[in-house]
Amino acid sequence: MDCSLDVITLCGSPRGVMLLRVRFRQYFNINHLKRNNYMLICQALRKYGYDNFREAQPEILKYCFPDKCILWEDYYFHLLNPHYNIFQKAGSSLGFKHSEETRARISAYRKGISLSEEHKANISASLKAENHPLFGKLRSEETRARALNISPPSISLYFKNNQKKPIKGRYVIRKI
Repeated sequence: MDCSLDVITLCGSPRGVMLLRVRFRQYFNINHLKRNNYMLICQALRKYGYDNFREAQPEILKYCFPDKCILWEDYYFHLLNPHYNIFQKAGSSLGFKHSEETRARISAYRKGISLSEEHKANISASLKAENHPLFGKLRSEETRARALNISPPSISLYFKNNQKKPIKGRYVIRKI
């Protein structure tokens, strides 16, 4: 979405047409904009008004399968450097920093909450071995590469070239 006042970009990859409809329905709901005034896009829509946005309909840069949305969103993040996106990486809040005010509110909220030792043990047990949601599942090369923040061909080349040196100086990959 571009604002004609300053050509500012927003990138997004809602998962499916229904979520795209929901997102735009929210952006055109003044109550949603008021409730979510912390969001840059909501602030801009309220400040500049809908008429000052070049397009009420988004320019769709890429149609793709849902499992590729995050990859393409990340590509366009780096290409367009969008102003209204608060996260630096598509599909991840990694690197996002809460304001001191928000951190204080979260801390105050959490102060009265304590988990019993039994509850902590149950959580721990539920995430071990066979109970872990990813136990025994093979991950795609693309998923493994994304987790290491490298390109997918890097893993194939690592094995093809029979490398022993850790990737990024930290990660040793072995075939099982």
